[in-house]
Amino acid sequence: MAEIIGNTSISQAMTNEIQARLEQLRERIRHACARARRPPDAVRLLAVSKTFEARKVIAAILARQIEFGESYV
Repeated sequence: MAEIIGNTSISQAMTNEIQARLEQLRERIRHACARARRPPDAVRLLAVSKTFEARKVIAAILARQIEFGESYV
């Protein structure tokens, strides 16, 4: 089932795929923090949306990625 936000359609499959990738990254962060003896909440996953379509950014937000950053030179 697709979710419509504004004029943008986001498929559940896309959201699920992004959510799975985010979980893999978060797991890697947890392991790295354990090795470094740091609390996992001391590290923030900052997504970059600069080169992605709006629907993929929205899907990432639906997958609970809420922090984004951009760097324009």
